[in-house]
Amino acid sequence: MHRLTERKRDQRGNGILKQKLLINASYLDEIVNKLADYEDTGLTPDQIREMDEEYLRKCQEVNRLREQKRTITKQQLAVIEMYTGIVMLTGKDRVYFYRYAEKLLGHKLYTHEYPEYAEVLKELAYPDFCDICRGADPDRQKSDRKRLEEFLPVEKEKPEGSREKECVHKL
Repeated sequence: MHRLTERKRDQRGNGILKQKLLINASYLDEIVNKLADYEDTGLTPDQIREMDEEYLRKCQEVNRLREQKRTITKQQLAVIEMYTGIVMLTGKDRVYFYRYAEKLLGHKLYTHEYPEYAEVLKELAYPDFCDICRGADPDRQKSDRKRLEEFLPVEKEKPEGSREKECVHKL
């Protein structure tokens, strides 16, 4: 911004014009136009400073939210994979995907059975997928995270001699 004043104060506390000795018609015209632009805003200097501070706060908030969006949990990756079909979890992390599938179906799901359930699982995962895409507010994200954590892998001890019952029913 091209300033017309210096931030020095004279004896009366007034701002001093940079070129006060060389005031000619074009320079005076420039001063009057700048003053008119300022007056057209209808704002006081304090209001402009307040607005500037609020803008800075909003920028900081946007940056904080951008950082939060970069963090995605394995549970959320499982939801995204379930809905899109794009493999997001590999190796030991595959357990998140199958636990989520089992939670949606309400019964055990074996790897070889997944293709039979793929479309049903996609439909069931849709609401959770939408919640992730919406990037709900922090309070909502906490409740979403709690709901998604319900399918976290938990090691359960099986009684000796018991066999897991195979589920033969299909949706």
